[in-house]
Amino acid sequence: MDMKIGFAVFAALAACLVCAPRPTPTNQKATNATQQNARPDKRVAKPSPSPTPSANENTAQNTANQKSTTIAANPNVNDIRIVGLPKRSTGETVALVCTVILTLAGIIGIIVAICTLFKIRDQATETAKSAKAAADGVEAINRQAVIMERQTKATEDAAIAAKDNAEAAKTLAQIAAETERPRLMLHHIGMSDTHGMASLEAVLQYPAVDIAVKNFGKTEAFLVSHSVDFICGEALPDEPIYRHRTEWPPETVVEYGKTQFIGTFRPDDLIPPNDIKAIIDRSKALWIYGYVLYRDYFGNYHHMRFGKSVLVKSREDRTFYFWECGNKKYTENT
Repeated sequence: MDMKIGFAVFAALAACLVCAPRPTPTNQKATNATQQNARPDKRVAKPSPSPTPSANENTAQNTANQKSTTIAANPNVNDIRIVGLPKRSTGETVALVCTVILTLAGIIGIIVAICTLFKIRDQATETAKSAKAAADGVEAINRQAVIMERQTKATEDAAIAAKDNAEAAKTLAQIAAETERPRLMLHHIGMSDTHGMASLEAVLQYPAVDIAVKNFGKTEAFLVSHSVDFICGEALPDEPIYRHRTEWPPETVVEYGKTQFIGTFRPDDLIPPNDIKAIIDRSKALWIYGYVLYRDYFGNYHHMRFGKSVLVKSREDRTFYFWECGNKKYTENT
């Protein structure tokens, strides 16, 4: 399209150059003026007699006639016709050729400049389109980044909310489990039969202790095992050692609010007389400790532990105190 416009401009300038009128020679102008002056009344004046020219004047006249326009005049006709133009000189021809060449060079330069401007315009348009496309791409990337950031934040918030919900559910489950779980506590511990014994020393020689538990929880407790041990000494060891683990029959259940008799327990050996005297004098103590293992409805295991010190309350009545003793490892319930 740009090339077509350029060639059209070139063709128009060339046509103007070709069709432009040629300049009238000076001699021609003089001749025309002479002719107009010579025929004011459309008649040709008769030449007046003149003196005979000299030889030098004839030579100059001939030269002037060669350079001037040849005019054929009919003495009987009032009109004058121009039958030829004077030939151009070499200088005029060269000037005309240079003018044409320079004109063509200028036209070609103008065409090239116009084409270059069109190309620059097209390149600028394409550059603007590319810049706009790049800006649109950057904007789209920014929007996508914002959307991804929002999605990431929403995911993080959802994860935090899910974690909080899980922790809340776990807490509620723990509260429900703690509220509804079974709780076995030591309900009774005491000497089995002291009235049939002859003396206090006979009771302490081979003591028999009855133990019972009660379920203070709100659900059933399934008994698993238990252990009860005796020690005669000044204090309990730091770590409890359970040597008499006994399993319960499967599905032995203690209903909530109910009491379960664990059993009657005795030491492994008879207590020596010296230790019996020390127990009565309270220089030593008879220790009894143990545990009851049970589980709840959800399969969670729990321990009920206890530690007691047997003290003589009355020699005559052969009664005893069972005082709480031992560290946390002896008394902790889970």
